[in-house]
Amino acid sequence: MMSPKFIEHDEDVVILTKSEYNEILAENKRLKAQIKFDNEIEKGYVSLIEDSPIPVDRVLENLGWA
Repeated sequence: MMSPKFIEHDEDVVILTKSEYNEILAENKRLKAQIKFDNEIEKGYVSLIEDSPIPVDRVLENLGWA
């Protein structure tokens, strides 16, 4: 049975198979990791511009790779 909130707010309901749901979760995890990586790399570039470079070890640690 559908939750009344979906009917009340006229929201779209999408039914996924377990494998489709798992694919979406995996893609979401990959995208979050990419965002984290991009943010750390951007911090490195900004620090170079500001003449206070971040050591590579710290970048790797922030990414959880160290």
